[in-house]
Amino acid sequence: MHAFESGELTSRYDAEALNNNIYETTFQSNSVCGQMQNSGLNGMNYDSYSSGTQATYEAGQIITVEVKLSIYHFGHFEFSICPAGNTGTPSQDCFQRNKLTIVKDNKYNAPLDPRYPERAMLPPLNFGTDYSYDVALPDYLSTGGRYVLKWMYYVTANSSFPVGYDKYNFPSSWGPM
Repeated sequence: MHAFESGELTSRYDAEALNNNIYETTFQSNSVCGQMQNSGLNGMNYDSYSSGTQATYEAGQIITVEVKLSIYHFGHFEFSICPAGNTGTPSQDCFQRNKLTIVKDNKYNAPLDPRYPERAMLPPLNFGTDYSYDVALPDYLSTGGRYVLKWMYYVTANSSFPVGYDKYNFPSSWGPM
């Protein structure tokens, strides 16, 4: 399996605003920071993943992913993987069906959520904005296949909580949430 990195972003995107209406379609909220796209997620071209192989992994392997935030809005991360296909641009539906399981928070030891194993919960901002997670690649990936690894930051804008947050075991060291 090969992981690919996206090509250059086109002028209709900026680095801080790739949410493309995700909150509106996922949580039925209109309070989204960043650039909104009229067509929403369906049918969006997230640019071709044609810059070449970035890493090679095996099916079932545990890999480490690292994220550095420049803007913090609480929330959680999710990682998904899909075949690149002929166009190099997997569908959003594919990413929704192929979320990766978080195995471990390497920096802050955040508890895993058994109800939402795909969520990497973020501690408060005073902990820092560098993150590292071990995630499990699915066993069903084909050897030699080309795949796209997608990272999603589900922001709460510090004021709303997605489904399941009320039952998550937030560590007492994180303070009131």
